[in-house]
Amino acid sequence: MHEDPGSQGSRRPALLPTPTTTPLHYGGGEARGEVEPYRARLERIAHELNKIAAAQAGRPATAHDVERVDDNAAVWQRVRDLTSSADEILAMRAGDARHRDSKGARLITMEALRRGATFRTIVRAELMSSPDQAARVRELHAAGDLHRVSDEPLREMLVFDRVVAFLAVSPDARPVGALVIRQPSMVMALVDLFERTWAGGSDVMAASDQLERLTRREREVLSLMSQGRSNRAIARTLSIMDVTVTKHVANIFTKLELSPDESDHRRVLAVLAYLRNQQR
Repeated sequence: MHEDPGSQGSRRPALLPTPTTTPLHYGGGEARGEVEPYRARLERIAHELNKIAAAQAGRPATAHDVERVDDNAAVWQRVRDLTSSADEILAMRAGDARHRDSKGARLITMEALRRGATFRTIVRAELMSSPDQAARVRELHAAGDLHRVSDEPLREMLVFDRVVAFLAVSPDARPVGALVIRQPSMVMALVDLFERTWAGGSDVMAASDQLERLTRREREVLSLMSQGRSNRAIARTLSIMDVTVTKHVANIFTKLELSPDESDHRRVLAVLAYLRNQQR
């Protein structure tokens, strides 16, 4: 049964363990590298939340600051109820939506957007490799559910009005069950994680915008790169000199803002940007 999160946010049973989590302050310019240690902290928080939920298992649901719901159908019914009334929804998506009622969820999201609710969603970069999923993400983004893409591992999470949060029981892409959290400091810690990850993410339309800068020839070169061709093979295919291909490839890297980095393979990143654009 759905409870009004606003009526439970400050209620706390006397025997409930007091969380040690202190919400962190963040800024929009923080480095992406700062997200990872905080995500490790989230795993510790999730572990503690599971213990708190187990300790409260025998109490009435209305007294729960942390409640574990193992039935996915019950979880998504609550999510649908809250989506229809919340003013702000923050979401992290670790996997695709094919195992959910994706059509129904999309309709509910669109209806909430029409009534003025604000949405922000972070998805894993791998999601954009699926044409169907990428198209759905861009449809929602264009409708007002702003999306960003993260290369970091994510855990499924939803936060409604910064008052009640749903956190996947496990970090699996298709988790079973969720923790429903109403304890204010825990909810704000999850909001803080979301904001840090959002600040380090990339816009779902960024790659497309950058590709518009490429010349026709540079697009031809990038298309052949996506087929696994070497610079020499590209030169033969296009009947141009090897040095010309090298120059085109350098221009592609510059226009896609792919600076030299020992930890990244620029050729692979350029091809990924091209393939994502082709899926639009």
